[in-house]
This record gives sequence, C-alpha cells and structure tokens, in this order.
Amino acid sequence: MTAFTYLDAPAAESQLAQLAAQFYALHHPAGHFPAVEYLPLCPKQSRLDRGLRAVFMDMDGTTTTTEFISNHAMGIALTNVSCPGQDAQAVALSEEDVAHMIGHNLTTNLRYIHRHYAARVDPALAFEHYLDAALWLQHHAINPAHRSSLPDDLDALGLGTIASELLALAPGSLPQHLPRFRAQTAGALNVADPEVWNRVGAALYYRQYHALLRRIDAGEGQQLARELFGTPQISAVLPLPGVGYWQALVKGVLTPESAQQCVEWFVKDSAPVVAHTAPLARLAKLFQARPAKIALVTSSLRAEADIVLREIFRVLRSEIELAPWPDAIQSALLACYRDPAEHYDAIITANDAHEHRLKPHRDLYAIALSRVGMAHEDLDRVLGLEDTEAGVVALRAAGIGMACALPYEGTITQNFAAAAAVCYRGLPEVLLEKHCFIPEANWPA
Repeated sequence: MTAFTYLDAPAAESQLAQLAAQFYALHHPAGHFPAVEYLPLCPKQSRLDRGLRAVFMDMDGTTTTTEFISNHAMGIALTNVSCPGQDAQAVALSEEDVAHMIGHNLTTNLRYIHRHYAARVDPALAFEHYLDAALWLQHHAINPAHRSSLPDDLDALGLGTIASELLALAPGSLPQHLPRFRAQTAGALNVADPEVWNRVGAALYYRQYHALLRRIDAGEGQQLARELFGTPQISAVLPLPGVGYWQALVKGVLTPESAQQCVEWFVKDSAPVVAHTAPLARLAKLFQARPAKIALVTSSLRAEADIVLREIFRVLRSEIELAPWPDAIQSALLACYRDPAEHYDAIITANDAHEHRLKPHRDLYAIALSRVGMAHEDLDRVLGLEDTEAGVVALRAAGIGMACALPYEGTITQNFAAAAAVCYRGLPEVLLEKHCFIPEANWPA
C-alpha cells in the first residue's frame, strides 16, 4: 500500500536531498500551480556492465523522420490564419522555433506559437479555418477522441449555437454557410486569449498533420515527398539511418554471419565498416543468446504512431527486398518487419497518459518499464535512446540511467546535460563505436 505523508518545507527539503543528487526544473506557464516542478533524476550510467535486456526508443526523430512533416503541418496551420499581406516566409516556423518546439507536447507548443505569433493571427481567417478544421475532423479524424470532443470544444469557444448544423454539413459545403455562421456567432472565438488559441490551434494543426498522415497511409508517401521536399525518396516518412539493422540485431534476428553480410544496410559508406565487422558478429552472437526487448515510447497519439510505423516497416521491407542478400537473411528480416505490433514488445503513446504528463515527465517510460516487465533492480540493463532534451529527462526521471541522446539537425541545439551519452552520429555511433555500451569483456568469443 502506498503511504502518503504531509511534509513542511524543511522536512521536504531534507528528503529531496536524499532522493536524488540532480533535479530538472520544469517551469509552468504563468498562473499555473506550482510555478516550478522539480523532477528527480536517477544517477547517470556510462555503460551496461550487466548487459542489455531492454531498449526504449522514441519514435519521431529517433526511429523516424516524422518531425519534418509535423513541423510542416504546424507551419501551414499558422500561415493559413496569418493576416493578409504577411510575407509567407515571415510567418513560417524558423529553425529557432522548430528547435524550441521539438520534444514538447502540443499544448506547450501552441503556447509558444501564441507568445511569438499572436499579433499576426487574423481573427476572421482563424474563424474560417477553425470551422473548416472542425468539419474535416468530423469526417476524417484518425483519432476518434477528436471527433467526439468537437461538440464540447465548439461550445467552450462560444460556437455552441452552430455546432449541430456545422457538424452535419457535407465535406466541402462550408463556404456557402460561412457568412451566416459569422453573423450567428459574432464576437466569439477571441484568439487573443491563450486558452481559446490552444483549442483553435490544436484543431488547425491536427487538420493539417492528419491529412498528411492519411495520404501516407493511402500509399501517397512518395508523391508527398516530392511535394514537400522536392526529392525522389521512397516516402515522406523514412526510418533513420541504421534503424532496421539495429533493431534486428538487438532482437537476435541477425546471426553472426548475417550481421557481417548485411552491414552495408547499416552504414551506406562501407569504408569505415570493415574494422567493425568482427565486433558486430560477436554482438550478434550475444543477442542471439539473449535477445533484448524493444519498446517504442512516443508522445504521439496511437493513431499517428500506427500510421507512421506501418509506413516505416513498408520502407524497411522494400529495402530488404532490393538488397543482394541470401534468401535466408531476407526471409528472417522480412518476418522481423512484417508488423509493428509483433515486432515491438510494447508501444507506448500519448494515449497511455494525460497530455500534461508526457515527456519530460517520467510517466510514459514508467509505463514502458511495466509493460516489458523490467524489475526495479534491472534498470541498469536498460538503454534509452532519445533525440530531445525532454525525452532524455523523461528517461532519467523514470530511473533509466543509460539515457543516450541522438541529436539530429532539428534538436542539435537543445541542452543534453541530462544525457549519460550524446551520440551525434546516431545509431551507427551507438553500435559501431560504443558497441551498445556493453563492455567487451561481456561479449562472447
């Protein structure tokens, strides 16, 4: 049974000093209580002396390139409601904006947008695009909760008088009703109010982002890549370098021989790989004997994660089918990446916790530890991989000391002081140089 104790400030200070040597100060918006929340962080861990039993990986930015299209969606949502005459480049999200926003929950990011761009938002455009977003979500939402919450959201925004009629409209029929809706709700939707903006901005963002995800799920990933990036890549969402090889290796799918044969899949430039093939074979032997569990832990919604992972696995299977490897290797890898639900030992998403308890809070990783059955005494056998400051903090707040940061161009300027290791070259560095942080003395011969 959990014991609850009330403490005065001196007693709390004394106990906190014993709880952890390092804390993360999480500052809340003005008017929220408490103004600052202190998250205790477990000690850092430099290596996995007792071996690797579980890997916890973030999705966007660590496993996939999804961050690029989610940032694009937020930029389009903001541009759509910006005052006429504004330079599109002036209202597009800057690199500084993106660096600040990656890793935070949607509410935090919308507050950031409001602080920096509220003066540029045109109320009339916000009204029009919000109604369009609400109607789109009514017909096309990939997350059922977005559809079911629409009546309450409209009512909270002062639009309750038109809610039933709006949500009953056919797709594409809003323009002819818009003047009347404006007249019926004059004075509503004050986007200068941060709380109003949070509801409006969320709908605007989901309408854009989920439309892109729907296209990807419908098989338009390659076409979308050409439209967004002007490149012929296979999809608008790709696995990050080394993901396919890395996960197959630690799950024990690759034999010592196959680990050497398909190493070019891991690092496209084969020049620096030759010296690493022997360690890879020994690590493959290690993981064949004791496969590690893999959990994907993301602040994305489950519906978003399902679409992204289906696409990532499709891309991985395409790469495997085109590779010049023996049939046995191809068959094993194709089976490994057949279905995300079979591949991962746990998939933890924003649906598993309240939005206010997402990263940098410990909750998602604490849930992951429970789902994969990791006992408290085995936390020193867990490797956490994250691309953001918030993610690394969440790992250590959950008791995972081997918290490794894998920054990419969107997060490289974030503060990774909480990380036990920072691998700027990504998974290739984790495996080829750090050898999964497992001491060589623990490898099989």
